[in-house]
Amino acid sequence: MLRRALPLIAIAGSAWGQTMAPPFGTAPAQVPGSGAVAAPPQHPISAPAVVPQRPAYVQPPAPPVAARTPAPPAPPTPPVKGLPPDAPKLVVNGGTYSERRDMRMAIVNGNIVREGANVDGVVVEQIRPDGLVLAFHGSRYHVAY
Repeated sequence: MLRRALPLIAIAGSAWGQTMAPPFGTAPAQVPGSGAVAAPPQHPISAPAVVPQRPAYVQPPAPPVAARTPAPPAPPTPPVKGLPPDAPKLVVNGGTYSERRDMRMAIVNGNIVREGANVDGVVVEQIRPDGLVLAFHGSRYHVAY
Protein backbone atom coordinates (compact mmCIF):
# COMPACT_ATOMS: atom_id res chain seq x y z
CA MET A 1 0.00 0.00 0.00
CA LEU A 2 2.94 2.29 0.68
CA ARG A 3 4.19 1.90 -2.92
CA ARG A 4 0.86 3.11 -4.28
CA ALA A 5 0.71 6.09 -1.91
CA LEU A 6 4.19 7.44 -2.71
CA PRO A 7 3.43 8.63 -6.28
CA LEU A 8 0.31 10.41 -5.03
CA ILE A 9 2.34 12.16 -2.35
CA ALA A 10 4.95 13.15 -4.92
CA ILE A 11 2.31 14.65 -7.22
CA ALA A 12 0.67 16.53 -4.37
CA GLY A 13 4.07 17.69 -3.11
CA SER A 14 5.05 19.19 -6.45
CA ALA A 15 1.95 21.36 -6.52
CA TRP A 16 2.34 22.26 -2.86
CA GLY A 17 4.96 24.92 -3.31
CA GLN A 18 3.26 26.60 -6.26
CA THR A 19 1.19 29.65 -5.64
CA MET A 20 -2.13 29.77 -7.25
CA ALA A 21 -3.88 32.83 -8.54
CA PRO A 22 -6.39 34.18 -6.04
CA PRO A 23 -10.05 33.79 -6.93
CA PHE A 24 -11.98 36.56 -8.63
CA GLY A 25 -12.21 39.79 -6.67
CA THR A 26 -9.79 38.90 -3.86
CA ALA A 27 -6.42 40.14 -5.22
CA PRO A 28 -5.38 43.61 -4.07
CA ALA A 29 -5.14 46.11 -6.89
CA GLN A 30 -2.41 48.71 -7.19
CA VAL A 31 -3.45 52.29 -7.70
CA PRO A 32 -1.40 53.59 -10.71
CA GLY A 33 1.20 56.18 -9.86
CA SER A 34 0.84 56.16 -6.05
CA GLY A 35 2.22 52.73 -5.10
CA ALA A 36 -0.65 52.27 -2.67
CA VAL A 37 -2.70 49.14 -2.60
CA ALA A 38 -6.44 49.56 -2.99
CA ALA A 39 -8.99 47.41 -1.20
CA PRO A 40 -10.17 44.44 -3.24
CA PRO A 41 -13.52 44.83 -4.94
CA GLN A 42 -16.37 43.03 -3.21
CA HIS A 43 -17.89 40.09 -4.98
CA PRO A 44 -21.70 40.07 -4.84
CA ILE A 45 -21.69 36.63 -3.23
CA SER A 46 -19.12 37.51 -0.59
CA ALA A 47 -21.04 40.58 0.60
CA PRO A 48 -22.26 40.17 4.17
CA ALA A 49 -25.78 38.89 4.19
CA VAL A 50 -28.41 40.61 6.28
CA VAL A 51 -29.86 38.10 8.68
CA PRO A 52 -33.45 38.82 9.61
CA GLN A 53 -34.04 39.10 13.33
CA ARG A 54 -36.02 36.28 14.87
CA PRO A 55 -38.92 37.23 17.09
CA ALA A 56 -38.18 36.82 20.78
CA TYR A 57 -39.25 33.49 22.25
CA VAL A 58 -42.32 33.85 24.37
CA GLN A 59 -42.93 31.03 26.78
CA PRO A 60 -46.55 29.89 26.80
CA PRO A 61 -48.34 30.30 30.11
CA ALA A 62 -48.03 27.34 32.44
CA PRO A 63 -51.16 25.23 32.84
CA PRO A 64 -52.87 25.61 36.20
CA VAL A 65 -51.65 23.13 38.78
CA ALA A 66 -54.37 21.20 40.53
CA ALA A 67 -54.00 20.95 44.28
CA ARG A 68 -53.12 17.41 45.23
CA THR A 69 -54.97 15.87 48.09
CA PRO A 70 -54.40 12.44 49.57
CA ALA A 71 -56.76 9.70 48.54
CA PRO A 72 -59.49 8.99 51.05
CA PRO A 73 -58.85 5.90 53.16
CA ALA A 74 -60.46 2.67 52.06
CA PRO A 75 -63.57 1.75 53.97
CA PRO A 76 -62.85 -0.74 56.74
CA THR A 77 -63.43 -4.38 55.95
CA PRO A 78 -66.54 -5.62 57.76
CA PRO A 79 -66.11 -8.30 60.41
CA VAL A 80 -66.78 -11.91 59.53
CA LYS A 81 -70.48 -12.81 59.43
CA GLY A 82 -71.77 -16.13 60.57
CA LEU A 83 -69.95 -16.37 63.89
CA PRO A 84 -72.02 -16.27 67.09
CA PRO A 85 -72.52 -12.87 68.76
CA ASP A 86 -70.20 -13.72 71.66
CA ALA A 87 -67.28 -14.50 69.28
CA PRO A 88 -64.54 -11.89 68.90
CA LYS A 89 -64.72 -9.65 65.84
CA LEU A 90 -62.50 -11.09 63.11
CA VAL A 91 -61.62 -9.46 59.80
CA VAL A 92 -60.40 -11.82 57.06
CA ASN A 93 -58.58 -9.96 54.29
CA GLY A 94 -57.60 -12.97 52.18
CA GLY A 95 -55.71 -16.18 52.02
CA THR A 96 -53.34 -18.34 50.00
CA TYR A 97 -54.16 -21.96 49.33
CA SER A 98 -51.59 -24.59 48.39
CA GLU A 99 -51.62 -28.37 48.10
CA ARG A 100 -48.87 -28.34 50.70
CA ARG A 101 -50.27 -27.66 54.17
CA ASP A 102 -47.18 -25.76 55.30
CA MET A 103 -47.63 -23.22 52.47
CA ARG A 104 -51.25 -22.28 53.30
CA MET A 105 -51.74 -18.83 54.85
CA ALA A 106 -54.54 -16.40 55.65
CA ILE A 107 -54.65 -12.76 56.77
CA VAL A 108 -56.86 -12.41 59.83
CA ASN A 109 -57.05 -9.08 61.71
CA GLY A 110 -54.01 -7.87 59.73
CA ASN A 111 -51.80 -10.80 60.79
CA ILE A 112 -50.62 -13.76 58.73
CA VAL A 113 -51.86 -17.01 60.26
CA ARG A 114 -51.54 -20.67 59.37
CA GLU A 115 -53.75 -23.67 60.05
CA GLY A 116 -54.04 -24.36 63.77
CA ALA A 117 -53.49 -20.73 64.81
CA ASN A 118 -55.55 -19.32 67.68
CA VAL A 119 -56.84 -15.78 67.02
CA ASP A 120 -58.52 -14.35 70.14
CA GLY A 121 -60.04 -17.71 71.06
CA VAL A 122 -61.06 -18.66 67.50
CA VAL A 123 -59.00 -21.49 65.96
CA VAL A 124 -58.21 -21.55 62.24
CA GLU A 125 -58.81 -25.24 61.48
CA GLN A 126 -58.48 -25.27 57.70
CA ILE A 127 -57.52 -22.90 54.92
CA ARG A 128 -59.39 -23.82 51.73
CA PRO A 129 -59.27 -22.33 48.22
CA ASP A 130 -62.56 -20.48 48.83
CA GLY A 131 -62.36 -19.63 52.55
CA LEU A 132 -61.55 -20.63 56.10
CA VAL A 133 -62.96 -23.15 58.51
CA LEU A 134 -63.00 -21.61 62.00
CA ALA A 135 -63.73 -23.35 65.29
CA PHE A 136 -65.27 -21.51 68.24
CA HIS A 137 -66.69 -23.13 71.41
CA GLY A 138 -66.84 -26.56 69.78
CA SER A 139 -68.69 -25.37 66.63
CA ARG A 140 -67.25 -25.05 63.14
CA TYR A 141 -67.94 -22.10 60.84
CA HIS A 142 -67.07 -21.71 57.15
CA VAL A 143 -66.06 -18.17 56.23
CA ALA A 144 -65.59 -17.24 52.54
CA TYR A 145 -63.03 -14.67 51.47
